[in-house]
Amino acid sequence: MNIVDQAVEVLRMVGVTVEAGLSESELRRIESTFDFRFGPDHRQLLSRVLPVGKGWVGWRSDSDDEVRKRLDRHKDWVLSYVVEDGVWGRTWGERPTSLFEAADIAIRQINLWPALVPLYAHRYMPAEPSESGAPVLSVHGLDTIFYGTNLAKYFLTEFGLMDREAPTDYGEDRKPPWSQLELWFGDSDLW
Repeated sequence: MNIVDQAVEVLRMVGVTVEAGLSESELRRIESTFDFRFGPDHRQLLSRVLPVGKGWVGWRSDSDDEVRKRLDRHKDWVLSYVVEDGVWGRTWGERPTSLFEAADIAIRQINLWPALVPLYAHRYMPAEPSESGAPVLSVHGLDTIFYGTNLAKYFLTEFGLMDREAPTDYGEDRKPPWSQLELWFGDSDLW
């Protein structure tokens, strides 16, 4: 049984309401509208079943504005820390004295980070490029942790059937593209 089969089984076992999965044309519309591509496990899950209800992204039912807010929420949190708390990226150069200039630089830097796509509540999966078995991240403000080493293990953790696992050590030579989010992995990019 692959990761997505296991994930669907967990959703059904814990009673999450699911609808028929998204069609290929629905998936393409979402990806083109919001300018990202679902990672392979996330895409396969949504093509098989569409979890619905509180906390889930309403890929069919939410307005584009609502979906955009969910997609940008983690970026907005970082920007608010930059503006309100003086947080600044170590790799962003010297912080300007002008708040508007600082915000502009922060937005440009944040937009360089690989996309994270909301899965459930404040849990995210990396968008492509990623490979099957990508982790699920819990992102709340600047607090970001691995919440599942893959989609199936994440659902087991989220719904109380398993304790959260420590992340896999990918090593410097095997870091996946989304690990460039140094803010969220290892040494913080922000101070």
